[in-house]
Amino acid sequence: MKIPEDKTSPLPIVAPRFPYGIWIAWIAIIILAGIVIHRYADPAPPNHLVISTGEGEGNYHYYAKEYQDLMKEDGITLELRSSSGAEENLDRLNDEKSDVSVGFVHDGLGNQEKSPDLSSLGSLYYEPIWIFYRSKTTLSKISDLKGKRFAIGPTGGGTHILVENIIKAAGLNSQNTTLTEDVWDKAADALIQGQVDAAAFMGTADESVIQNFFMTPRSSS
Repeated sequence: MKIPEDKTSPLPIVAPRFPYGIWIAWIAIIILAGIVIHRYADPAPPNHLVISTGEGEGNYHYYAKEYQDLMKEDGITLELRSSSGAEENLDRLNDEKSDVSVGFVHDGLGNQEKSPDLSSLGSLYYEPIWIFYRSKTTLSKISDLKGKRFAIGPTGGGTHILVENIIKAAGLNSQNTTLTEDVWDKAADALIQGQVDAAAFMGTADESVIQNFFMTPRSSS
């Protein structure tokens, strides 16, 4: 038995059409959402950072190396960049054109007014200021160094800045006292050899320079 063919035409399938203006609106919304997410959502952490350390192989360099090794385990490259000291580190952090993201700065150098966009990640350790001197008599106060030769560290370093504030309060300045700006090793040698009467250092007690002075019979702090 032959089945007759169905002569009826199937109903056409018609896809809904959106007006052109609606498509434009949707595209605009998607672009706007992307801008908002990019601007306000938490971005992915960077995989490369630059840290401003200090001069030579001091504590700043040592701790920066420690952080470098720790961050390497998480796939982050920490680039170490030497500087003249804490003041230059602060200048780099305040400079919008600088690529430095992190730096070591002594407490008391910066403030909220001069560095409104900077935040402290915490304190690492205390750094006392040591003042060693050579004298046949015992000196009991900073003002006793007036008229003497005093090594206060290189310009730009935290030692220099903080010691300047201390001696200023004690009435000392470049007019009544010979102030030199030798770096650590040179200042230590100058004091031992009698080329200066006093020298200031800022660092922990286990620093080799500080330890050497403790074992030098002619030096006092």
